[in-house]
Amino acid sequence: MGLEDNKRVANFLTKVCGKIKNKKLHNEIRLEFLNHIEELYAANTRKGMSEDMAIEEALRYMGDGDIVGKRLNKIHRQWPDWAIIGGAALLAVFGVILMYLIEANGALYRNNGIFKDSVFHVILGLVALLGFNLFDYRILKRYSKYIYGVTIIAWIFFINTGAYVNGKLYFIAGIGLNFMPMVIVPLIVSLAGLFDVWDWNDKKRLIIAAGLILLPVLLFLRAYSMAYMIVYFISVLLILFISGLRLKQIVPVFVLAGVVSIFFLVQRPYILNRVLTFLNPWNDPDGAGWLHIQMGKLIKSAGIFGKGFEFDPMLLPSVDTDFVFAYIIYTFGWLVAGILVATIAVFIARMIKGAGKVNDSYGKLIAVGFIGILSTRFIWNILMTLGLLPITGLAFPFLSYGGTQLIMDMMIVGYLSNIYRRKEKVCSETVI
Repeated sequence: MGLEDNKRVANFLTKVCGKIKNKKLHNEIRLEFLNHIEELYAANTRKGMSEDMAIEEALRYMGDGDIVGKRLNKIHRQWPDWAIIGGAALLAVFGVILMYLIEANGALYRNNGIFKDSVFHVILGLVALLGFNLFDYRILKRYSKYIYGVTIIAWIFFINTGAYVNGKLYFIAGIGLNFMPMVIVPLIVSLAGLFDVWDWNDKKRLIIAAGLILLPVLLFLRAYSMAYMIVYFISVLLILFISGLRLKQIVPVFVLAGVVSIFFLVQRPYILNRVLTFLNPWNDPDGAGWLHIQMGKLIKSAGIFGKGFEFDPMLLPSVDTDFVFAYIIYTFGWLVAGILVATIAVFIARMIKGAGKVNDSYGKLIAVGFIGILSTRFIWNILMTLGLLPITGLAFPFLSYGGTQLIMDMMIVGYLSNIYRRKEKVCSETVI
């Protein structure tokens, strides 16, 4: 008869689990505590104790079942990560305020109700955040290869049937469903699941992994989305590093992706011209270099406290989307812009700290990939505005106008909170 059949041991385990509200943890907790009791029992019998005395001494060491259960319930209470949820909500509300100011003060040539749309987008985003915070993300791991396959097939289909509006791929012309922000999330989720238990020492599987990584690179480039390809690739590199791939193994994948990208750059001269213009915008001050030059003049003239709300639309286009950070600097000044950058730095640091505490390897890989997505877009947009990186179509997370992107950003935050609140492992030593 095993100790699990002993009435005193069974009663102790029942008391412990009876105080823990998260029933999904009961079996794991029973197994963890039973193993610990058996270790203590074996140690006591080696000391010459009788069976009954050995069990009694082991249970005495474990403590009162009710008290232990209450402590474990407190440890494993699955609260959302209010820090990142609050940070995302704060940024999203600031984004709505910006859209109101931009619309109310005529900072755009068009007046198409961006404020009302932004309020609606935030509501949808909060619903997405809540939904992805509640479900158990771990159930998706077994479907990783199917998620990847469906994503790739859908992508190929929409590349050939979708509509390109201002260089961005949409499902249907006139309907604001930008495909690029939507495709990157399932890619990260699926690759995290596939690479969680990947054997990186097997050369055949290494080649397969390279193919899985580079196929989306080709599709991003085929969809004229160099910017999102960069975001995707940086996020995947982080996943590869955390999953155990050595640096010398990562380099060939990086080089191959670079060769493929250069090939596509040569095939599409306008992208190469954009890079060259960034290096010296004064070579074409009235053409491709105008945005760089104009944005530089704009932010240099802002001062500490900004120029106020009178923004001439002729100064800079797209201040509601790609250049919203330039609008912030010009309108509110460098002081507010500095506070915003500091807030974002804290937000990113909080996400990284949360990922560091995740014990589930699958969850950690997803978290690292999602942090890569948000951080790359934050940093790129800020440095782009400051003239330190080329101008791309990467919107500022949470602040820029755009329903698809905001909803996906909020979904990512909900997913991260979901992972962080399930981060703890059962550990009897923490409560006895």
